[in-house]
Amino acid sequence: MSSVLRLYVRRLLRSALLLMAVIVPAAFAAPQDSITSLSYQLQPALVDGKLEALDMRMAFDMPASGLARIRPPQGIGQETPSRKVMATAVHAGTLASTSDGIWTLHAAAGSRVEILYRLTPATDATLVGGSGYQDILMGADWFQGMGENLFAHPDGDTKAVVRFEWKGPVTWMLVTPLQELAKAGPLTLQNLLQTTMVGGTHVQRATRPIRGGTLRMAAVGHWMIPLDGYADIAAAVISEQRAFWNDTTGPFTVTVVAMDRNDYFNAGVGRDGAFAAYVARKVTPVTVHGLITHEYTHMWIPRRTGRMPDGADEPLAYWYSEGFTVFHTSRAMLGSGAWTLQDFANDFNSISTGYDMSPARHITNSEVATGFWKSRDVQEVPYKRGAILAWILDARLRARTQGHKTMNEVLLHMRDRFAANPSLGVRANLVRSYADEGGGAIEDWLSRYIDKGEQMALPGRLFEGCLKMLEEQKAGIGRVRSVMVVPGLSEDALKGCVKRIGR
Repeated sequence: MSSVLRLYVRRLLRSALLLMAVIVPAAFAAPQDSITSLSYQLQPALVDGKLEALDMRMAFDMPASGLARIRPPQGIGQETPSRKVMATAVHAGTLASTSDGIWTLHAAAGSRVEILYRLTPATDATLVGGSGYQDILMGADWFQGMGENLFAHPDGDTKAVVRFEWKGPVTWMLVTPLQELAKAGPLTLQNLLQTTMVGGTHVQRATRPIRGGTLRMAAVGHWMIPLDGYADIAAAVISEQRAFWNDTTGPFTVTVVAMDRNDYFNAGVGRDGAFAAYVARKVTPVTVHGLITHEYTHMWIPRRTGRMPDGADEPLAYWYSEGFTVFHTSRAMLGSGAWTLQDFANDFNSISTGYDMSPARHITNSEVATGFWKSRDVQEVPYKRGAILAWILDARLRARTQGHKTMNEVLLHMRDRFAANPSLGVRANLVRSYADEGGGAIEDWLSRYIDKGEQMALPGRLFEGCLKMLEEQKAGIGRVRSVMVVPGLSEDALKGCVKRIGR
C-alpha cells in the first residue's frame, strides 16, 4: 500500500529479563502438558502519537513439566511463523526458539509467566493475499488483524478458556466480535484464533437490526468508505441468509479495511461471529453485496454442513467450501434482485470461461492442496471447479425430481444431518444428502471431476429458455463454454428465469 508506513521496531520493551536468543532443534519437542489461566493483553505502541506496532502480553501458569511450547502468530495458510513477530521479553522463565520458529519456555512448575511480543505490520498491504492474511495491517492511527496473525498460542487444546483485554489509550477504539462472544460465555482460544479486529482513533461504526440480533460494522483504512450504505446492504444480506437457513440468531460483526489501491480488488475472510472485509477504492455497492453474501454463507458452507479435513489437508475440500459458496452466492444475488439475468450470465461466464482457460484447469485435487497458497492460478481452481460442479448437480437434481428439488434442499439436508452427527465430513455428507433428495449416486463424478481434474461437461440445457449455452474450440486450450441471455425475452419471461435460477 503506497501510503502505509514501512514500520520497523525502534525500541524494545523495557524488562527485567530480556529474551535469550537461543536456537534449539525442532526435534527437541516433548509432549505438551496443559497450561492454565491463559490471558492476553493488547495495546498499541505509539511513537510521537503515531502507531508503530502492537504489543501483546501473554500470561499463563506453567504445567507440571516446567516446559511450554508456544506457536507464534503464523497467519492463514502459512507453514512457518510470521517474520513480523518478535518476542521482546519474558518474565519468570527462559524462552528459546526451535529451528522451525516454535518458542519453548522453561520455568518452575505452576509459576505465572509472561511473554511479551511485538507485532509489526505487513510491508505491503496492497496485496492482501500476500500480507493481510499473514500479518497485521496498519496506518498511522489504525490497525486491522485476524486472530491467526495476532495471538501466539500453546500447541494443544483450542477449547482452553482464555481472557482478553484491550489496553489502548482513551482516544482509541477497538471493535471485535470477542466483545459480543464474551457476553455469551467464556472465551476460548479458538475464539481468539478465529477472530478479527480493527482499532484506531477514527473508527467508522454503524449498527443495524438483523434477523435475530444486531449487526455491528466497523471500518478503518486509507479512505472513508460510505459505511452507512454498506451497513444497509450487510443487514439485508445477513437477514436473508438467516431466513433461508433458519437456524441462526445473535449479533454479528463485520470489520472493513479500506485499502489504498485504486482498483477493483476485494476480499473477505469468514470468522467466528464475524468476517473481515478488504475493499479497494473502486468498490461498488453490488460488489459489497456479493462479498458479504459470499462470506456470510461460510457460516453454513462448510461450518454447519460438514467437517473439513484437518490441517494441511483442508484445501482438499475447498472445491466444496469455496466452490459451493460461489454457487450459492450467485443464486442468492440473482434471487434477491441484486443482479439482473445479464449480471448472472456475466458472472457465470467469468467462472466457466475462466476455468476452461486456466493453465491449472487439469490439476488434480491433491495438487490443489499442495499449491493453493503458492499460486494464484491454483488458488482459483477450487472456487470455479466446485461452482461448476454445483450447477451440474443442480440441473441433474431438477431433472430427476421434475423441478421439485434443487441444491437448496440438498444443502439444508446436509445441515440437518451434520447437526445430528458432527463427525460427518463434507464430502460424505454431500454424497449421502444428494442421494437422499433424489439426485442419485455422484461418487464417480467426484472422483473424475474433483479428484482427477477431468473437464466437466456442462449440459446444453442447463439454463433452458433463459440462457443459451455456447461452446468454442480454442487453439492450445480446447473446449471453452459460456452463456448468453436468450434474445427477445419478455418481462414476464425474465422474471420467470430469475425466479427459477435464483431459487
